[in-house]
Amino acid sequence: MSRLPRLAAALGLALLTGCSVSVEDLPLPAPGVNGPSYHLDAVFSNALNLPDRAKVRVGGADVGEVESMTARDYTAVVRMRLLDSVRLPVGTKAELRSATPLGDIFVSLVPPAEGGSPLLRDGDTIALPATVAAATVEDVLAATTLLVNGGVIRNLTRVLNGMGDAMNDDGQRLTALIAESRDLLATMASRTGDLRGVLARTAALADSLDARRTAINEVIGSAAPALAVIADNTAQIAGLADQIAAVTRQLQKFPSIQGTDTRSIIHDLNLLSEAFNESAVDPRVTMANLLRILPPTLKFFSANAAHSDVELRQVVLGPVDDPGHLADPEFRVPESADWANLVGSLAFVLTQLGNRVMGPGR
Repeated sequence: MSRLPRLAAALGLALLTGCSVSVEDLPLPAPGVNGPSYHLDAVFSNALNLPDRAKVRVGGADVGEVESMTARDYTAVVRMRLLDSVRLPVGTKAELRSATPLGDIFVSLVPPAEGGSPLLRDGDTIALPATVAAATVEDVLAATTLLVNGGVIRNLTRVLNGMGDAMNDDGQRLTALIAESRDLLATMASRTGDLRGVLARTAALADSLDARRTAINEVIGSAAPALAVIADNTAQIAGLADQIAAVTRQLQKFPSIQGTDTRSIIHDLNLLSEAFNESAVDPRVTMANLLRILPPTLKFFSANAAHSDVELRQVVLGPVDDPGHLADPEFRVPESADWANLVGSLAFVLTQLGNRVMGPGR
């Protein structure tokens, strides 16, 4: 190679070295929409932190960009340019979102769940009720402050400390709980047959009731009028019970006219009924039931038949002083005075009875 060509090559290499271009000097392609497009407007309450030429996405895919932002009637009107191949129905919502906590804000378009609506055309506007503004930095910092200083972390720490206290002693309490739970599961597993039997019987009972539903409905329907009558006469029934109770209290006084006998027929009947009731409801068949009935029975019956022991010593029946002693030497034929004494003694007894029942002077 001659000297002249070598000199020309060296000169060209020097020129290229002095005029070299680095990667930083290469122009980057501006973001935008290539191809046919149309415009939509979205009205936000505020568009803070929304950068110029922000991306517009549908389902996470870039479908356009923000061309401009203007203020109108204290709202932010964002003009978007979308690919003509992306058609959105009426009712689409526009939301300002961020992919990361510190990432750029972009416009997310959310079509309605139900289709069939007409499509948005070039120049249409997504109104303010269908848009959601992004949270500002101030809102994020306020929520973070509330989380830190509002007691949430403190309460979480207290809960964790409480769980640690409950599971102290090297986890012995937790181990005991797990062991008891395992024993319970083992017991239930060993009684699987019994549980299945109970469930089977319950299912059979439910099937039986379901099969007899008509009969049960008829019984309930037939009993409804009677229940209605009882409900309508509840006050009268309660009044009748009170009157029976009052009469019973007065009847308890009859056997003790003079106030010297504390027993009464009603009292003895109550004792006898109570003894029979205790024996009837006791499922055990033992001599204790018989022994429970004998005392009130012997107290109420002193013979093989029910009777009443009445003393008539104050009733003067003619000349007979004591009806139990017919051989009394004073026995004679009744006279008119004897009948008067009989009437007087009966009046005396009735007077005492009236005072005992109603009170003196009534």
